[in-house]
Amino acid sequence: MAGTRGVIFSAPILAKLKLTDYVMRDYVDAAGRDVNLYIGYWDSQRSGAGIHSPKNCLPGSGWEPVEASLVAIPLRPPYPPITVNHYLIQKDREQQVVLYWYHSQAQVIAGEVPARIAMVRNALARHRTDGAIVRVMSPTYGGARETSDRLVAYVQAIYPVLADYLPD
Repeated sequence: MAGTRGVIFSAPILAKLKLTDYVMRDYVDAAGRDVNLYIGYWDSQRSGAGIHSPKNCLPGSGWEPVEASLVAIPLRPPYPPITVNHYLIQKDREQQVVLYWYHSQAQVIAGEVPARIAMVRNALARHRTDGAIVRVMSPTYGGARETSDRLVAYVQAIYPVLADYLPD
């Protein structure tokens, strides 16, 4: 996959998200199919700064969930399989597939409530509240199943690289 462009958030969006760092990039594979990668990182989730769930953000921008589930993604050793959120969303006639998870100190967590519980546990045990959200999404090409399979393969390819950048 080749990166085609990075996205720089506007000052009002940055002020609302209150994140520490982020990357948002568009990629295109050899067949011309797009994948968008977004990683938002918060070094502290205190004082009103915290991860914003796609369950809230996507509908707020006009995308409605059509299907929601969890999907297990096997990874190459030494990484264990991860379970992530899988959404099929729609705006007018356009559909997209979204995979996302929360990354809390080397732990992959699919749900918002378990992510919040992990943050509280880490605050008590490690005196840390840092965390990230990782989201990949793509318009459907050839159907939702084919697009989902392509996004799973993309996650499998990038996960070892993410481990180098997201804190333990």
